Amino acid sequence: MLDAHGDRIFVGSSDHMQIEELNTSCDTVRILRIPDYPLALTAQQVRAERDARLDIPLPPGVSSLPPHYVEAVEDLPSQETRPAYAGMRVDATGAIWLQPFRGLSERGGPEPWLVLGPDGNWLGSVEMPGDFWVTDIGVDEVLGIWMDALDVQHPQVRHLARGQAANLESYQPPIGLGNSKAISGPDPRNLGQVDRFHLLQPFFSSGR
Repeated sequence: MLDAHGDRIFVGSSDHMQIEELNTSCDTVRILRIPDYPLALTAQQVRAERDARLDIPLPPGVSSLPPHYVEAVEDLPSQETRPAYAGMRVDATGAIWLQPFRGLSERGGPEPWLVLGPDGNWLGSVEMPGDFWVTDIGVDEVLGIWMDALDVQHPQVRHLARGQAANLESYQPPIGLGNSKAISGPDPRNLGQVDRFHLLQPFFSSGR
């Protein structure tokens, strides 16, 4: 995943909850991360994902899934971890927004995006509506596409209220990162206690 702000390039692979910041020479400037972010999957979550792949709409006249499809789903390798995030955007202030990955069985309802400030400070999380696809993030607004009950797309702008950031602890990066700066985040078990943003009702929508 790739995004940019000013003369900085932000790259993420989603293998870990971290983002690499590069300069215009593609040298690593620093690495922003939330250490020990829980990505492990339980056996119940793996089973739920398999069941979700089998619980799909069938075309008219078809009463069951083809046996070879069911067998292929059941034979899928069991993943031990999930991707850290499914999307990344850098807003107008340089803050980095991460959309956590959700499996098929977890979709629906609000999405809690994670936010790291331009200085690496942990800023909290924002719940995005489940029917709202984010396309851009400004200083005090979030632009996106709202899907109505008929799956019709409507441009929408939502107001974003920002608060003060929480501080993070900085530490020396591992050998091999050159002059990069690694910044750690809060204990992931306390993520729900840090909330510095509020996404309010839309002040523009073509469908409302």
